[in-house]
Parts: sequence; C-alpha cells; structure tokens
Amino acid sequence: MEKHKYLKIKEEEVNELMKWPPDQELVMMNFLKYRDTVEGTERTGRDSYAEYMKMAKPFFKAVGGRIVFFGRPQGTLIGPKD
Repeated sequence: MEKHKYLKIKEEEVNELMKWPPDQELVMMNFLKYRDTVEGTERTGRDSYAEYMKMAKPFFKAVGGRIVFFGRPQGTLIGPKD
C-alpha cells in the first residue's frame, strides 16, 4: 500500500479558510487509521490513541478547546478533497 503525506498547504485553500466568519466555530478533523497492533506492544492502535486522548484532554480544556467526534468537513486544508 502506498503511503501519502499531505503537508503542503495550497494558497487557494488558505484563502477559503480566511473567509470563514470569525464569530463561527472552526473545527479541525483528523482522519485516523489505526494499526492492528502497535509495534513493540500488545496494544491496538485504537487503544493507544484512546490513552493519548485521555492524557491530552486536560490540555485542550486548558486553552478553551473541546473535542467533537462527529460531523462532515466543509473543506480540506491539507489532503485530498475526498
């Protein structure tokens, strides 16, 4: 399976993002694909990520963030449109 990295931001996508009304929330969505087993452990990728999120939540709350686990993106900044 070929791996893709999407690290380049396109100018037109930034311009669209800048049009976002400042009084509306902006949500970042990450598409996650978990490994069956994390190398060097007996844990699944899903379990490892759940542990990471458990430890990260206090940091999100400290800066006024919140985590939303549902919805569809309205646009893409980095990555394929589909």
